[in-house]
Amino acid sequence: MIRLLKASDVDACLSLSAEAGWNQTEADWLAAIETGRECCWGLEDGGELAGTTTVVNYSGQLAWIGMVLVRKARRRRGIARRLMEHALSWCDEREIPTVKLDATDLGRPLYRALGFEDEQAIERWGGAGMPGPATSGPDRRGPDFSLDRFERDRQALLERLTDIPGAESIGIEGGFALTRDGANARFLGPLVAKDRGTARRLVEIALAGRPSEPFFWDLLPEHPEAASLAAELGFARKRQLMRMVRPGGATRVDSNRLWAAAGFEYG
Repeated sequence: MIRLLKASDVDACLSLSAEAGWNQTEADWLAAIETGRECCWGLEDGGELAGTTTVVNYSGQLAWIGMVLVRKARRRRGIARRLMEHALSWCDEREIPTVKLDATDLGRPLYRALGFEDEQAIERWGGAGMPGPATSGPDRRGPDFSLDRFERDRQALLERLTDIPGAESIGIEGGFALTRDGANARFLGPLVAKDRGTARRLVEIALAGRPSEPFFWDLLPEHPEAASLAAELGFARKRQLMRMVRPGGATRVDSNRLWAAAGFEYG
């Protein structure tokens, strides 16, 4: 049975993402469920939550599918396909023109079978925080989300992410960045900046005062300066996923100011 997820499902959801080695925390799952009250689903089988999927609806113009998880003991039984078909039907009923997702190697064959096409790679890089005191600095201010360079308006999501316990929002002239706790590493992103110098300053503020603390940074390698900056700051590529789009959806936008993504589940 496919049903809507609720707050009481968080422990079961967390066990699914932990089993897969993903980075979500209890707070991440709560944020996803509370933000997408009508578009976060679980498949229950024998009283157990066997799988999940979520959709982030960006103003009815773009749907982002994420958190497609199936308990290892129940894989290869069509659970992921059923959840995906349910999510796609939900999108079709609302005539959302563009549907995208970031696919792991495990999920990519299913998404291809459902008609998705490759758009571009997205990579997760890993690094560590920097020594020294955390600083506000004379240039620091509240984040200006109007600078966002995502494909569709997502200010509501950005504001929700800043409310996650332990999250930090950073703003300076020409850019902003968010960071939040993760199960395996603190997550850096999204990060939007007008140029490399602004992006570097934002990362330095984000990493300051967290010596040796692990960080994840998701970036688009088609923006070569993002990967170059990550390497310069001691990060290294950990894994690569494929950003995929349903046929007929809008093509990608210029991402030159998008230095870090919000996470595979958000785009």
